[in-house]
Amino acid sequence: MYFKKLYVFIVLFFSCLNLFSQSFEFSKIMYVNVINGVILYEEPFTNSIMASILKYGDLAVLYERSDSVETIDGVTDYWYKVGFPSSFGWVFGGYLSERLPPNIPIICGYWEVENSNARTTGGYLRYLFSLSRFSNNSNGNYSIFILSSSIDEIGNWELSGNILTLTATYRYGEGELSIPEIRRYNISIRDNNYFTLRSSSGNGTNLIRGRTWY
Repeated sequence: MYFKKLYVFIVLFFSCLNLFSQSFEFSKIMYVNVINGVILYEEPFTNSIMASILKYGDLAVLYERSDSVETIDGVTDYWYKVGFPSSFGWVFGGYLSERLPPNIPIICGYWEVENSNARTTGGYLRYLFSLSRFSNNSNGNYSIFILSSSIDEIGNWELSGNILTLTATYRYGEGELSIPEIRRYNISIRDNNYFTLRSSSGNGTNLIRGRTWY
């Protein structure tokens, strides 16, 4: 009986090791899945100094993982140093999910233009859509990046039915725009990871949800 119990213990022990020894994926994109939001700490423990607060559905980019796991609220996971995307801090992994929460607008998140030649033609654009702090789930902020890191444009977005309105307030090379530029697109959502922006001229841009920041 003793050896049987010992065998079961060893199997469970190594199963747990396998579960929490999965390779860490640098720059992986996750989303906050706690309705009331989570605290972003300066260090990977709950009595650390609060750095910021991430709200439900916020995007978080993983940059570092704690050496050991911890159990909080019955969930065992690592702590992760994340960026949102520029404010850095530590958040418990049990509060993050790979999938965008179901009641958050699908366009929220990080998107890549579907074009296999985009990286080499200089047109490699990425879009970041996030909800504003006091949003009713129909508006927020956006950024457009070139080559994943250089900001090309910043502004606000608003979604009404299938019409997405982008109001640009800053553009690289021009700075703050004295007169905001407004563009409207017809948006066609295929699924949680794919949608199309179509301008009034009929030109369409297909966007695929990004899984990593770089």
